[in-house]
Amino acid sequence: MLHSLLIVVQENSNLARFFFVELLKHFPFYLVAHKDTEIEVAGRRARCRLPDLMVHTEESYTALLDAPRATLTRDMPPPALVIEIVSPGTANRVHDYRYKRTEYAAREILEYWIVDPQMQQITICQWVEGQYEDKIFTGATCME
Repeated sequence: MLHSLLIVVQENSNLARFFFVELLKHFPFYLVAHKDTEIEVAGRRARCRLPDLMVHTEESYTALLDAPRATLTRDMPPPALVIEIVSPGTANRVHDYRYKRTEYAAREILEYWIVDPQMQQITICQWVEGQYEDKIFTGATCME
């Protein structure tokens, strides 16, 4: 059991590093955060979330420059993109697909990616007219 858990943790860490490197190809390095910036949320289950990856806007990055802690509070601009990599287990799946989705929507984060290694899919939630619209990618296909 422990061995398989370590393999999954390793897989999720590797996925996070892969996406980090890919994001660096498209955004300035200072805008890409890897598990080092919290987002304050207004949820019953959590006060802050620590996404696996985040791409700041210039405004959200600038707002943190004088902050005592790397936390995007509710009075600061939201990041442009948040990426969560789903860990194994039903509770983790519910957190990423339901609770975090609602919390990030309340912050009006423009894009939220749910990378699901178990399902081998990526759900891209894009903020459109006050709600998320999903595009699901599995392999080379896109389902809307």
